[in-house]
Amino acid sequence: MYGEAHNPSVAAGRIPLVLVLLSPAQRPLQITRDLVAF
Repeated sequence: MYGEAHNPSVAAGRIPLVLVLLSPAQRPLQITRDLVAF
């Protein structure tokens, strides 16, 4: 997921996806909508 040039979105690019990055224990570590700047 790192190094993406565009943020993933739906509805023809109008709604950005919220990405939840999980730890190995399946607990959330980070939540972002802006993967490019992450």
